[in-house]
Amino acid sequence: MRIGLIAMSGVRVRTKELAELGVTLPQFVNRGAVVASLPSLGLLTVAALTPPDVEVIYREIDELPGEDELEMFDLVGISSFTSVIDDA
Repeated sequence: MRIGLIAMSGVRVRTKELAELGVTLPQFVNRGAVVASLPSLGLLTVAALTPPDVEVIYREIDELPGEDELEMFDLVGISSFTSVIDDA
């Protein structure tokens, strides 16, 4: 069995109107980048508790790849920030 543990990070302005006004929230994004650089402790805990005969792959993804670029897994665990939950 192959388990993929996917941590989706990244912070961006999701409101179209704010983005069109040029709102970039630089300090929020800077702070978010620091937080996003931390590993997902929930997923790492799941990895540690998984039996040793199961292959576990941990990936941190900033942007969702195209469908033809997705890795195949038997089971997937996803962790995300609210700012990218739509992509998750």
